[in-house]
Amino acid sequence: MVICCGVQKSGTTTFFEYLRKHPQIAPSKYKELHFFDNEDINWANPNYDIYRNSFEENRVSKYAFEATPIYYYWPDSIERIKKFAPDARIILIFRDPFERAWSQYCMNYYRGDENLDFRAAISVGRDRLKGLDIKHHDYRIYSYVERGYYADKLKIIQKYFAHNQILIASFEELKNNPQKLIDRVCDFLEIEKFKIQNKIALNARANIIYPSMPEYSDFEIVYNELNEQMHEFQKMTKLDISSWMTYSGNYGYTQQNLHKNW
Repeated sequence: MVICCGVQKSGTTTFFEYLRKHPQIAPSKYKELHFFDNEDINWANPNYDIYRNSFEENRVSKYAFEATPIYYYWPDSIERIKKFAPDARIILIFRDPFERAWSQYCMNYYRGDENLDFRAAISVGRDRLKGLDIKHHDYRIYSYVERGYYADKLKIIQKYFAHNQILIASFEELKNNPQKLIDRVCDFLEIEKFKIQNKIALNARANIIYPSMPEYSDFEIVYNELNEQMHEFQKMTKLDISSWMTYSGNYGYTQQNLHKNW
């Protein structure tokens, strides 16, 4: 069993399309099965047949594979995965938490789930979660900053799965050198390497007019909230996240460095 557990808006759709084509992989019939985060399931006695029947049949496959990026974030999902598949391989793709938050905001606005501008959504908009149970549906939508607590979430995953069961990658690696990442995944899974046919980028941001664009002060809000998390995350993973400390010019602004300590 191979599960890409996150993170949301980090290229998991593209990654799923790459890996699902491997001949030794039996992918889910569609991306994001949302089984282990489904609170309508009786988790005291879950019907795993529903889950098992969600994968394409492939007699020569070594692994079943799915990608549901909320698993890394949603309470109890990782423990549920461990109970079902204790030998599962977990793949995590992380992204600059500010860019990830902006991408999530754009998705929500496009879908009609958000009506605030970006600044409000990542600041006062977080008050919408106050007093709610952590499994409330709104935590799926308005968790722009909350999903950036990478160190805390990774600790939970490491509690249930051994180091050799977890592969950690970055959005930048997937975007800039997808073949290298797929090769690394194949080594991790001990399956034959294969060549991806075409470089793809799926589930891109909708080309519409948004209420606001990210500004440097927005970056400060997210940075100040997640600074300690990023320090700890970098120590835990040894990922090069130096570019995450930069407010990029992707939004039509001049690049600025806020701090150089991530």
